[in-house]
Amino acid sequence: MHPRTARARSDLLAAAIEILTREGYGALTMDQIAAEARSSKQTIYRLWSSKEALVADALTSYVDEYPDPDTGNLRDDLIALVTRQIRVLTSTKHGRALAAAYASAADSQELHERVREPARRARHEAMAKIIARGVERSELCQNTDADLLIDLLLSPALVRIMLHGQAVDEAYGRRVVDRVIRAFDPHPPSSCSCR
Repeated sequence: MHPRTARARSDLLAAAIEILTREGYGALTMDQIAAEARSSKQTIYRLWSSKEALVADALTSYVDEYPDPDTGNLRDDLIALVTRQIRVLTSTKHGRALAAAYASAADSQELHERVREPARRARHEAMAKIIARGVERSELCQNTDADLLIDLLLSPALVRIMLHGQAVDEAYGRRVVDRVIRAFDPHPPSSCSCR
């Protein structure tokens, strides 16, 4: 890619993230992206076929960088991923842009396929590895339903952030992990105090 084209591409991606963060997906237009990046619609359409393709490209770095912590301990691995998800969604432009794109993905099949599904797949693969290791180390029941466990770990923060607009911090993520993994503990204590 020519250096000038690469610079224009980078500027346009940054502009898309900025507008998504500031105004949401519904307000995002190709004209607005071009103006924000001091570029042209012609340049945009040379690089991307649609607004959805541009937005997906802008959010790819978040999707591709899902870590695989391997601390040797199920709880610590899960806390690393859950708190990362919370940190990204609440403290970064990419997270806020991703939340805006997620909210609109229900109305756009292309956006769903390009943004929501790859993010879901990356998240699921990272967490499934952790869960498999937890089962192997007898930290989880042998018949653990990985899909259900993943949903139970991630849904509370997503609901608070995206649906209710409530503040969520890393301590909340740790509490969620602690409560959820208790339900899959192969050696549960005889009495459980759910304080």
